[in-house]
Amino acid sequence: MVDVRPFRAVRYNTRRFGSDLSSLICPPYDVIPPAQDAALRERSAQNMIRLELPAADSARGDRYQSAARQYREWLANETLAVDVEPSLYAYLQSFVQDGVPGVRRGMIAALRLAPWDANEVRPHERTHAGPKQDRLALIQACRANFSPIWCLYDDSTGATDRLWDWIGDRPADVRATDDDGVVHQIWRVSEPSVVRDVQDSLAQGPAYIADGHHRYETALHYRDEAREEAANPSDDAAWNFALTYLVEASDPGLVVLGTHRIISGAAAREIDGDSLRRSLNEAFDLTAFEGSATDLLAKVDAGDGRPSFGIWAPSRGLKAIAQLRAGDIVPEEAAPGHSPAWRKLDLAALHALAIDRLFPRGSATLFADGQLEYTRDIRDVERADPAAISFLARTTPVQQVMAVADAGDRMPEKSTYFYPKPASGLVIAQCDEILPARV
Repeated sequence: MVDVRPFRAVRYNTRRFGSDLSSLICPPYDVIPPAQDAALRERSAQNMIRLELPAADSARGDRYQSAARQYREWLANETLAVDVEPSLYAYLQSFVQDGVPGVRRGMIAALRLAPWDANEVRPHERTHAGPKQDRLALIQACRANFSPIWCLYDDSTGATDRLWDWIGDRPADVRATDDDGVVHQIWRVSEPSVVRDVQDSLAQGPAYIADGHHRYETALHYRDEAREEAANPSDDAAWNFALTYLVEASDPGLVVLGTHRIISGAAAREIDGDSLRRSLNEAFDLTAFEGSATDLLAKVDAGDGRPSFGIWAPSRGLKAIAQLRAGDIVPEEAAPGHSPAWRKLDLAALHALAIDRLFPRGSATLFADGQLEYTRDIRDVERADPAAISFLARTTPVQQVMAVADAGDRMPEKSTYFYPKPASGLVIAQCDEILPARV
């Protein structure tokens, strides 16, 4: 059973800052480029980046202890305040993607942690080790979750609609506009009947992790540590739960962007044009393309149901669309141990039949060596080192993501980019409180 709970959030003190938190929020830690990092620190001495992505500070110890001291200071001087009443937090995002306005409804709650084999919370992609170590060190030092994981759920009962009907036209408690122009609005929801309705609906589960696999696995690790240290561990202790942003899977504002792969450095230099073309021709029909990388991606997006991707390697005389020759599924012998749902993915074909054949040491090693970059911005492909080899990925449908999770399989690392991200700094969860028992 998926178990979500209201909790007493730590939030910026509106008596001090008002209801507009635009200068105080930041993106999740893993999507903040260096230039934005500097701008956010300059924007406000109280910006959440100081907790979400703390900088090294020799005067205050390592960066994790620095974040912990900053967090305690902000609680003590009432920069941050703890809500009196346990609540769910309705969350609305308004945005524009490719010129089209969008609105997405969600909520933030505490989600009970369950091991993967319980099948209550289902992952869909593999993870890299580094970010898990970083996030664990931060939560150990601060004993708080500063940004949520992101889960999808199916709502057959209509509880989501009833939650938003209950909110009605009430103004948001806080709002913020981020650097991408996304407007974030939060409403605190403590009405018992509404909370129970949401809990009952989500209890029918499962929940699917859309974004935040690293943070979920970190929370599991931290839970196990806290449980061992507790003299009388409570089943309702907050460390049994993860701060979670929940979105209905059918929400029309759910946008999933493709994540492109750029191979550079020594790895790219190993592959000449003839070798690249010859390897790809073994499994794919290649259709040459003339135009920009942006135009090539648009052409791939408009393609048929066969697993497909774009290849951008103009220095090797190859700009093309690659379509799986075998049909709509990667042959089982090319991806042993993987489910049919996985073998229908564009990225399954890209990794199993292209990247892994060209670079037998695998994408995890390439990434660790700094020779594989993941990006959702096609402009990064266009301005990459001319010697790089880029693979352009189109959007993966949400239902396909969930089908892979249902099959107990994992998509390759960085397969999906759900947009826009929930902001860090709107809601913080303490790890040391006791949550209200499930009614």
